[in-house]
Amino acid sequence: MQTLLAPFDGEWFEVTTPQQARLLSDPVALRHFTPFVGQTLSASQAAQAAGVSVARLLYWVKQFLASGLLREVRRDARAGRPVRIYQGVAAGFHVPFELTDFADLEERLRRQLRPLEELRSRAAARALAQRGISGRLIYRSAQGVHSETALPEGLSWEALGGGVGSDFQGLFWLSPQDADWMRAELGHLRAELQRRQQGTGRGRPYLVQTVLQEVTPEEAGEA
Repeated sequence: MQTLLAPFDGEWFEVTTPQQARLLSDPVALRHFTPFVGQTLSASQAAQAAGVSVARLLYWVKQFLASGLLREVRRDARAGRPVRIYQGVAAGFHVPFELTDFADLEERLRRQLRPLEELRSRAAARALAQRGISGRLIYRSAQGVHSETALPEGLSWEALGGGVGSDFQGLFWLSPQDADWMRAELGHLRAELQRRQQGTGRGRPYLVQTVLQEVTPEEAGEA
């Protein structure tokens, strides 16, 4: 199978049951499972990597074991009870769409994207409210009509600091060549973010979203 974000030369585990597909299609379950993909960890190590409590991680471990996605590879001796070490059954998983419970691909994407969309709205609203910013500006310039957050006179997003970022999105009519250029630029940005990220528990968490998706003229008129 061809990967897009990074090379992979391991063997793929083919998901064969609806239970496995459900777990690997659930963003919450996946957050607790990914620490075990391609590496061996104890429950406490995986909990730290996922940023959750050990008790919560163990709840999901039971489900992953029962579904055949996770295995116990050994028990490390220590004073008292030994430490169980777990690992995903493979370093790569293929989830056939027909095994999921989604009505169609649109529903799958909507459900999988929902947690990030909710996090984005909640974090942005909190950051703006803390700074007393709640209005919007709608205006026309030589470049067209714009809608944006109303900042105090003379203040920029950079000056706000504290994790507040400019929310830039919209519909743009581009030539195929310009769309290809934008796709390449976003690819460079993602690669740089991968290089700079420090891992769970180090630095501070930031939500970053990038998307370049062609839509139909009819959909552009509805947005």
